[in-house]
Amino acid sequence: MFEAFIITFILLFAGFAMLGIKVFFTKNGKFPNTHISANKELKKRGITCLNN
Repeated sequence: MFEAFIITFILLFAGFAMLGIKVFFTKNGKFPNTHISANKELKKRGITCLNN
């Protein structure tokens, strides 16, 4: 039971580390902006976020 917990913890830690590798190891690293307002094609079509 304890071995399964350790393996799960290691896999979760590795997954989070891989998701943030660009942020952690590049100067001024940022997560990509995936919000609707950042998409040029959606802006052309007049599609916006409901909160705007």
